[in-house]
Amino acid sequence: MRPIPEQWRQTILAIYDQQGAQWLSELSTVIAHYEAEWKIKVGPPFTLSYNYVAPAEHADGTALVFKLSLPGQELRSELAALNYYDGQGAIRLVASDAEQGALLLERAAPGQELSTVRDDEVATRTAAAVIRRLHKNKRWDKGTISPFPSVADWAQGLTKLRQMYNGSTGPLPEHAVQQAERCYAELLSSTQEWTLLHGDLHHGNILASRRESWLAIDPKGVIGEAEYEVIPFLLNEIPATLEKAIAVTERRVSLFCKELNLNRDRLLDWAYAHSVLSAWWFVEDSADGLEDALFRISMFEQLRLQR
Repeated sequence: MRPIPEQWRQTILAIYDQQGAQWLSELSTVIAHYEAEWKIKVGPPFTLSYNYVAPAEHADGTALVFKLSLPGQELRSELAALNYYDGQGAIRLVASDAEQGALLLERAAPGQELSTVRDDEVATRTAAAVIRRLHKNKRWDKGTISPFPSVADWAQGLTKLRQMYNGSTGPLPEHAVQQAERCYAELLSSTQEWTLLHGDLHHGNILASRRESWLAIDPKGVIGEAEYEVIPFLLNEIPATLEKAIAVTERRVSLFCKELNLNRDRLLDWAYAHSVLSAWWFVEDSADGLEDALFRISMFEQLRLQR
């Protein structure tokens, strides 16, 4: 039996309940199956959040990463996104079993997260360079049958919020939810160009690499406007005080708009709407982080007022 970190186990049980308990009980057996199937040796896991992710080594000595998820739409979207990127700006997919939620991935080396770059301007420009690689020739025809959810699908989370609280907004400010709903409606109806987005491109999902200077990992795969892509980066690694957080985020927004030719007003409106949606996700998952999410809503409220 492989040891399972207790905090991670509790996270899986909180989100997936009995399905999660069954999945955890079979984890060691499933890993052993893929060690034999793919001729790999799986090491102790990295720090875990939602998926089981561990370094692995192929019989020929190649350094890889083994990832195991509960099968579902999110795993299918990640797999489709990795195939679609085909190593351009993102790690390469080596092998997969979508039915069992298993992925074997290229290991980025040396592998430091972008969060280790302490100069925020350098980190922001680096993220912009990765986004350029990911988005190159990745415009999406909305008429195409898609394996990916869209930003419109994500926005339905606010409908689920109101359903849970009988039309109200629970722990989220009513005015913030109303404004986010308006932003989503207006922006979705006026989007002219759609792109395959990574969907979760924060500092921890950009790793140093020798094949390309930096590579993205863990794409969610979502169809949306290019401005939406930078939001996870804006929500992470910010100062704890509102004034400083606003200053850092304002600089990042300016850099992204310049580097990627983005529309500043639309970016800020998307970011505000997503920050409210993100707060709902913490509530939905019964996860810690709601207070920080409300802080980010306030930050984007102020940034939108200053434009």
